[in-house]
Amino acid sequence: MNRRRIEIQNQMKRKNRETGYVTIGTSFVGRDDDVSEIVAQLTATDNNETISVLPMVGMGGIGKTALARKVFNDSKIRQHFDERMWVRVSEDFNADKLFGLMLESVRRILVFL
Repeated sequence: MNRRRIEIQNQMKRKNRETGYVTIGTSFVGRDDDVSEIVAQLTATDNNETISVLPMVGMGGIGKTALARKVFNDSKIRQHFDERMWVRVSEDFNADKLFGLMLESVRRILVFL
């Protein structure tokens, strides 16, 4: 296993899996059109609708999470939204627990402000 992969795995272990995230490095290739399209949908100023869910579905291992992380870290997304939070939702998630973890994460941020 290469050194960068081990470093990323160690970062993932240290962060809460539901609300933590790791940036995607330059090794992420392709899918730039997908990233641009998703960013455009999320930042459209002429869109009167609020997008609450933008599903990304497919077989495991095709890069859904990598694509979502690339969108999450996009400079246009950073500029458009005041706050961002990475939330992992698995098939058997507990909404109350997940929401509690999100609130705790926000509380920790506010303590430092």
